[in-house]
Amino acid sequence: MISSIAYMIFTPYGIMALSYNSMGIMLLLSACVILATAKKHSGLQWFAAGILFAGAVLCCPYLVVLYAAFTLAAILLRRKYKRLPQIWLMVTAGCGILLLVFCWVLFSRTSLRDVIRVFPELFNDPDHPNIPLWKKTLGYFSSILFSSKAFLPCFLTAVIVTVYSKLRKKPELGLVIMCALIAVMMLSSLLETHYLNHVMFPINLIAPYCALHSRKREIRLPFWSIWIPGAIYSYCICLSSNQAFYAISSAGTVMTVASIVMLAGFLPTLDPARSKTLLRRTVCAAAALLLGLQILSELALRYYSVYWERMGLQYETVLAESGPDKGILMTPERFADYTTWEADMARIRDDDEIRQLLVISDNTHLYLSAQKDMSTYSAWLSSMSDASLSRLDAYFSLFPEKAPDAIYIEAPFVRYAEHYMSQGYRCEQLDSGGCLLKK
Repeated sequence: MISSIAYMIFTPYGIMALSYNSMGIMLLLSACVILATAKKHSGLQWFAAGILFAGAVLCCPYLVVLYAAFTLAAILLRRKYKRLPQIWLMVTAGCGILLLVFCWVLFSRTSLRDVIRVFPELFNDPDHPNIPLWKKTLGYFSSILFSSKAFLPCFLTAVIVTVYSKLRKKPELGLVIMCALIAVMMLSSLLETHYLNHVMFPINLIAPYCALHSRKREIRLPFWSIWIPGAIYSYCICLSSNQAFYAISSAGTVMTVASIVMLAGFLPTLDPARSKTLLRRTVCAAAALLLGLQILSELALRYYSVYWERMGLQYETVLAESGPDKGILMTPERFADYTTWEADMARIRDDDEIRQLLVISDNTHLYLSAQKDMSTYSAWLSSMSDASLSRLDAYFSLFPEKAPDAIYIEAPFVRYAEHYMSQGYRCEQLDSGGCLLKK
């Protein structure tokens, strides 16, 4: 239950994008949990897990590496785990079904020639230049190890503690120290970045410790079926994203669920001969304090740091009373910007001639305020560039029905209005400094 609470506090960060903090994380976690827990009608559940996993691959194509690893495991371990080939077959069938649906949707709207024509746009992105795999891999580990000032020294200490407690067969003492080290890493992230994903990440170190000190199925199963896929996903998303630890830690929330489950399951497996000793009580207290810190930190960030601004009610003094952010406290500076956006969106919202809307802005929530259909392939364009314009043009050529009836351009991006005016759009200047383009 605690793992579910920890994850559900995080999930509202999910956005309408196929990259970071998105549906891919939820799809992969759902698939892994199903595979780990399926009992009744297990064949149908494995099939459903395959569909969910295929959806995660659509969000991050590099995740096909996880399917390849699963296939290899099914071949090598087929004699030891006799159900594994059957699980692989049903998961593959689920993946195949979604692949067929994807191809049907794609080729019912466009031709193979057009797909090949726009394919180079996938790589026409200055924010994601071609970087050697070894540099990406180095960047992955350095992003984690230097995510906070305390992470690297605490991580090295945790490795020593894990090895020592294993060799000396002192899992209780080691677990107390591990909980303390992870708590320090959490607090360091909390004070330095004020970012939910970062604070959630350190507890993932508890899973390898538990797996190394226990051979019980209830400990090993979530490690191999949830934690390891989550770790692979965090690496894969790093390969496809320029968000560094922000993206890594978002995918790492899959690992967080497994880590909390493993910690809760590991405590009862400790030596019952020491069940009434001070050490065992200290272990339980340390684990409880760590989980409490995890939940309370998430809640604090969810309440005080919605926009990653200065934390604290002494700064967030204005309450939004309309729009998608209604009921949220924000700083006066943020509220002034929000009021301006809301005035622009009210004008669009009341225009019945506008059905499809393209928003060129860093603020992803404006689609919700405008209450119009979204023209883009993602609500999270994450700033505009010349490459973004060419990708949008390629997208609209493939899916002409998504071409916008109107385009809202926020003030910092008004230079792009000329591009769309050359396509027949008329420009209306807005009081906010932005503009609204209509056919």
